[in-house]
Amino acid sequence: MESAPLLQGQPIERRVREVGIIPNYWYPALWSDQLRIGQIVPVTVWKTIAALYRAGQLHGLENACSCKGIELHRGGLRRDEVRGELRRDEVQGHARVCPRHSWAFDDEGCCVSIPYFPPELKTLLSLYLRLQPVGPTSTQSFSMLFLKLPLPRWLRQGFIGSLLEKLVLHQVFLKFLAQDIEMIESEQRSYLANPNRDYVEVNPAINALQRVTIRQYEKFMQQSKRVIDSQARGHRTLSEIGLNPR
Repeated sequence: MESAPLLQGQPIERRVREVGIIPNYWYPALWSDQLRIGQIVPVTVWKTIAALYRAGQLHGLENACSCKGIELHRGGLRRDEVRGELRRDEVQGHARVCPRHSWAFDDEGCCVSIPYFPPELKTLLSLYLRLQPVGPTSTQSFSMLFLKLPLPRWLRQGFIGSLLEKLVLHQVFLKFLAQDIEMIESEQRSYLANPNRDYVEVNPAINALQRVTIRQYEKFMQQSKRVIDSQARGHRTLSEIGLNPR
């Protein structure tokens, strides 16, 4: 026997479960104090995997070497299969070094060194990793809401304030965040198991937000399609007049 809750509300837009990410916006990926100088941390935002690191400034590259696709964040000591020497996967100055073949990439994702290449061939390097835009920028779509506690100013400053901030972060906020992530993942699994199932939402603001999300994504896809079509037309034009480089 199956039963379904009877609620007064509006049907949930199923399409909101199918929209992708809009890359024209900033998305939080990591707390700034979780990335130390010289450290490389892998992050995944939607289906994009990046390697974040500090080398004077914050940088992000595609987390895969152009040679074999090895994840660039992998640390530890590795023994060189050719020379029998030890080397470490690390940020060397402003270059990012692959742990396997020691290919080095600068902050723009350009391959600047392949150790076993003859010096006269280094000017021919034209390998790139995709650059991931990063920045210590706040976003209006990411907020923390707590009850306002009438704590005295001296308790919110100095060492005690720093300790209290970490306590609230780890014992309150991150626990709620982990619970929210678990619930969202559960909702998505239910949708994927039965995409045709009907749901209702009793909060009209949520329904309005879902419609906005769908419209924004559809607008982004339409703009992207126009750009791709325009590039394709330009490519065909160059081919027709014989100017398309090979």
